[in-house]
Amino acid sequence: DEGFDTGSERIIYSVLQRGGDLGEPNSSPVGSDLMFENTEAFVHIDLKTCQPTNNLRDHWESYRDYLIYDQKYSVSGVNDIDITTDQIMSRIEKPSREGPWDSRGLVVGSVQSGKTSNFIGLLNKAVDAGYKNIVVLSGLHKNLRQQTQKRIDDGLLGYDTQITRMREYLPIFKRRKELNLTGMDCLTNSSINGDFKTSAAKHANIRSGGVKVMVLKKNKTVLQNVIKHFCNIYGVEAGIYFDKGFKIKAKFKGKTDSFIIDQPILVIDDEVDNGSVDTGEQGWDPITGEPNDEYDPKTINRLIRQLLYIHQKRCFIGYTATPFANIFIHEDGVTKEHGPDLFPKNFIIDLPIPSNHSGIEKLFPKEILKNNEIEDSEIDENPFFEVVNDHSLYPEDRDCALGWMPPIHKKDHIPIYDSEENPIPPSLRKAVISFILSSVVRNMRGHIKKHKSMLIHASRFVDVQNRVYQQIEKLISEFRNDIDLKDTIFLKEIEDVWSSQFLKYENKKENPLPSFERIVSEKKGLSWTIIEISKNIKRLNGSSDDELNYDEYLDEWKYGMQTIVIGGEKLSRGLTLEGLSVSYFLRSAKMPMYDTLMQMGRWFGYRQGYGDLCRLYTTRNVIKWFFFISLATDELRNEFNIMMLAKKTPKEFGLRVRDHEILAITSKTKMRHSKSHRTSYSGNSKEFKSFKKSKEIFKANLRNLDDFLNKLDKPKYSNGIKKDFASEINFRKSYQWINVETSHVINYLNRCNFFETDQSHKISDIAKYIKNLNNHGELKTFTVSLFGNGKNKEEKINGKYSVDLLDRKSRTNKELNKVSLSVLSTEPIEAVDLTEEEFKNYLKNIENAKRIYNTEEDKKKFERLNRGYIRYNRSPLRGSLNIYPIYYLNKEENLEETLIAISLSFPNTQLPEHQASIPYQVNSVHSRLEGMENN
Repeated sequence: DEGFDTGSERIIYSVLQRGGDLGEPNSSPVGSDLMFENTEAFVHIDLKTCQPTNNLRDHWESYRDYLIYDQKYSVSGVNDIDITTDQIMSRIEKPSREGPWDSRGLVVGSVQSGKTSNFIGLLNKAVDAGYKNIVVLSGLHKNLRQQTQKRIDDGLLGYDTQITRMREYLPIFKRRKELNLTGMDCLTNSSINGDFKTSAAKHANIRSGGVKVMVLKKNKTVLQNVIKHFCNIYGVEAGIYFDKGFKIKAKFKGKTDSFIIDQPILVIDDEVDNGSVDTGEQGWDPITGEPNDEYDPKTINRLIRQLLYIHQKRCFIGYTATPFANIFIHEDGVTKEHGPDLFPKNFIIDLPIPSNHSGIEKLFPKEILKNNEIEDSEIDENPFFEVVNDHSLYPEDRDCALGWMPPIHKKDHIPIYDSEENPIPPSLRKAVISFILSSVVRNMRGHIKKHKSMLIHASRFVDVQNRVYQQIEKLISEFRNDIDLKDTIFLKEIEDVWSSQFLKYENKKENPLPSFERIVSEKKGLSWTIIEISKNIKRLNGSSDDELNYDEYLDEWKYGMQTIVIGGEKLSRGLTLEGLSVSYFLRSAKMPMYDTLMQMGRWFGYRQGYGDLCRLYTTRNVIKWFFFISLATDELRNEFNIMMLAKKTPKEFGLRVRDHEILAITSKTKMRHSKSHRTSYSGNSKEFKSFKKSKEIFKANLRNLDDFLNKLDKPKYSNGIKKDFASEINFRKSYQWINVETSHVINYLNRCNFFETDQSHKISDIAKYIKNLNNHGELKTFTVSLFGNGKNKEEKINGKYSVDLLDRKSRTNKELNKVSLSVLSTEPIEAVDLTEEEFKNYLKNIENAKRIYNTEEDKKKFERLNRGYIRYNRSPLRGSLNIYPIYYLNKEENLEETLIAISLSFPNTQLPEHQASIPYQVNSVHSRLEGMENN
């Protein structure tokens, strides 16, 4: 009843309304013991025999209960962790498997979406499966290592590693004590300087044969000492020595070997794209294509590889929200001394995006892009965005070096807005006031024990950050004085921000806001909040010892911390700013990068109960960049899902990332093995629905359509398109032509007149693509559909095709000479040309997808797959052109016109990839597969 398929050894299972594809188990998968649950019983099933087993996963079960009952996670959220960690476990080796093995994978999640909870869940399952040596690599800074160690203490170890006598007081320890589980030993602790130390390890009371855990900073000395430690405790130190440059040499062998034979190691690399990727240049033999095995990688990459290579049985799993650098690692990179590079050869898992998470895809939704760009009006009308244009004397000039915080400045820059008496720009003052107000409202909503944070990230230079810190301290001090004196000018300033930034966007039904009078008079309102913020202005950089001890603050004061955090690079990786509601973000890099920008976006996360109070103060350029990165990230993550559904590994499936004319994907040194590539429109659709506001152009497009229709034969469907085999395809007053010569379509497209920018996909590029495929034997004909099933006035197109004009809203934008329409196409419209056999195959694909995806929880993903299946099942010999006569009325300008918009849908090509208008960077696997295909 649960969907067993013993022939393929796969299980599609449903647990508490869950659904997930476990994929094919490998030769000896850890995930071969899989648990089914209902509200009454726990049942474990062996994938190979489909029989119950007695292998209980007590560490996982206690962690699951800890998340639900102690951390108050939702059941669906914990089930997501359960499903995805099962997917990972089914792709790595069982630690008891005989002989040498090497598993490497990558797990991708959204920024601030719960990746740490996921890998701690994975570690609990790994302990249940028998892994004894666990190493967690956590960032380049000690505060991030400390943050991760505390999470490991809570969710894996069950005791405070800094204060061992407190073990019994941690919730998960109590649960495991009842199960008589043996405790784990940890060679690091949760103090700020609690990283691995050789001296401490020598005197540690470690149980023989027990689980050993380390949480390490990615640091040269630390990693070297850990490698020596492993060699020492497993009795191989006498047989090796460490040569100059920390090269591990065997005394009695002619080459480096895996010295530790029967002690499997599991390494989790958090933020695996940061510090772990080799940025050096390994040479490759031009004749044999083999890598130079004498090459010496960069330090951190080299030491991680050495740590793995000394173990005969090893598993490496990286976690990141920005996987760009990792997919560009060369698949065949290897050296004699360090073993293979960190390419995720076995799997890439894309974690589901929680429905209550405010990530890049929700804050910067690609659905509102027009020709891959966000319109100014969409930015200006969005309450989350506050455009900053007073940080620099010439904010639009990226080379400007004048103003408070210009794009180009040095470490000795003195940030001054207009005078010493008025040092900060109005936008920053306004942002601070916004944070004060958002904190007051949250306190009034009952969030008094919740932390509240503001981020100011304006410069990468520590000295400049310190000057900003001083300015903010002075500003808050002035606010305290003003509020004590009940300064009417200051109160009016705050009220103006309240009205323009909050009341203006109030949703009275969902999030009613208090009156300004209550904000001022409340006991823990305006005055109290300003005082609390003044005590918690923090610098997180190399010159400061400030820490964000949120939990300690709550324990001491019994209410949440309200803090303004000023910093730069130290804030950019993994560090969680609790209750972040207001961010002031400037980026001054000459070459901004996808991964750096995303990691700096600390405003992603969970915002239950205060999403309406969150604001991002940044430049218009940064907002536009994030929208493009959102598009590129969504495409890449969709490729990960397609790869998994196709049951391919990253060694078998080429990956690509959409390129940008200004932004870099990641640093050049991390992209040495990528190649520029321009993709086709294969399996894609494009809409053209923006026009220059001109009667002449509107009429020219109508004449062009008349000329095109005059060249066509009698339509197959007249005055209505209706397919008996597809009830969804039923459009009145519509017409369809089949087997239209491609040359007619190309001529028509070349004469269409749409509003185009340098960044858009030009209609002429589409025409070139069609001609190219037609020359190679594909896209021989088109199905052309004219839709007239609107609700507006009747019109005769070409004098003989009676239609009711369609309604499509015109989007507002700052370009006064432009008309932009809303989305044209739907799934039934895109499938309008499918034959009966193609449509039946399409329905089969949908039914198969429903086994894997929950159509409600994965709605957007399912919609994308639906459209993809339509194009996949269309013959590569045929394209689809849909034409939409649109009623346009602009009373202010006395314009009443008929606009002709179009959409094109293309099948998957069977040919090698062709040059088109979208540039990508592709990885080495993609290049290799393309080369094989061409050969």
